[in-house]
Amino acid sequence: MKHFFIARHGAYYLGGRLNKLGQQQIAALGRAIKEILNGDSVYIISSTAPRALDSSEQLAQHLKTAARIEAIPCLWYAADSDHYDPVGDLDRDEIYKIVNERREKADALILMAHEELRDEFSGFFSEQEFGKRFHCSDIDKGQADHYSMAEESYQLIPKTES
Repeated sequence: MKHFFIARHGAYYLGGRLNKLGQQQIAALGRAIKEILNGDSVYIISSTAPRALDSSEQLAQHLKTAARIEAIPCLWYAADSDHYDPVGDLDRDEIYKIVNERREKADALILMAHEELRDEFSGFFSEQEFGKRFHCSDIDKGQADHYSMAEESYQLIPKTES
């Protein structure tokens, strides 16, 4: 794994499917990731939420790659899921294990999930991998944390206009 992305799904309708704005957000994310990867292989692990699966499928199409998408129920860690506990903590060790078990599947691993999972896991991931916690700013729908493993660097993509 050369690159690791923790992506937030796009905007969605009340029924949970991506809406037009969400499709545009994922298209912009796809362009940003494609520019970073430069043809590298991709493996996507996704929450089982319809909005995350839609985002994963559209992202794979935008990357124009035969990316495999694996749906994992515990990644649906959001207020509307069975896995979310607002009082307890995310099992970060379990998520890290999921990532580690798949790191050899492609040059880039994309975790498509939710704001709650990202907020609890991103800093933990950087501490485990690099021994330091990168500053992780707020994330909007259709954005992702990008970790370059070789450069030990972090950036939020795509950049939003201020």
